[in-house]
Amino acid sequence: MSKQKNPGIKKVTKQSKYQEVKNNMKKLVVGPEHLVIGIDIAKSLHWAQCIDPFGKKLGKPFSFQNTREGFENLVSKATACLKEQGLKKVVFGMEPTGHYGKALAEYLVELGYTYVLVNPMHVKKSKEKSWPV
Repeated sequence: MSKQKNPGIKKVTKQSKYQEVKNNMKKLVVGPEHLVIGIDIAKSLHWAQCIDPFGKKLGKPFSFQNTREGFENLVSKATACLKEQGLKKVVFGMEPTGHYGKALAEYLVELGYTYVLVNPMHVKKSKEKSWPV
């Protein structure tokens, strides 16, 4: 008698968790209840900026190390900004930069946060955009 796997039980792996996040990213719409944390990824020191749902920068950009302690600092500042603004949800956005952002992405997923990879061309165009007065 061979052992049969229970079809009702799904093994959750890192790969399946990331696939779930990837699928959710396609459905993500940032609404008026979202705080956006824009992150500029680098090798050892990342920079982040809190942004309201309408694209307005909140406060000054801040840096954090590419370490667990640095990630905890990021989440702490994001939580404080979220409460300050009276918003309900937070989305972390970063450009795909090879492996430099992988540890941060894993940390955010581990804690249940949503992150999105932002096309570098969209970031560049948003910085160039000029609004009529």
